[in-house]
Amino acid sequence: MPISGLPDPTIHRKCKRCGTWFHLHEVVLAWPPKRGPLSFIHVTLAESTEQDRERKFYCLPCQDLNALDARRFRRLFTRTGLTMLAVLVAIPIAYWLGVFAELESVLRGI
Repeated sequence: MPISGLPDPTIHRKCKRCGTWFHLHEVVLAWPPKRGPLSFIHVTLAESTEQDRERKFYCLPCQDLNALDARRFRRLFTRTGLTMLAVLVAIPIAYWLGVFAELESVLRGI
């Protein structure tokens, strides 16, 4: 539950996502969510080199939202990778089957 009044930094922590002050036992010290390519690289490097100063405090509802954001990014990253792989496989096959030559002849009106 958010505190009312002036926060005491010795017993309260501020949520990085919503900016609300909470008691120390109501927040979680966790890695920031991986929402894009740059944050993915930054957080992964910080995790692998154990840079604990990169960890931030999040309240429990914001921690759930961070997990949801991470799942969305992972799903988007996977789908994009699979789509790019399918296109990279389909282009040489289409060239080998002569689809590009046929398209060229249609565009030239031959």
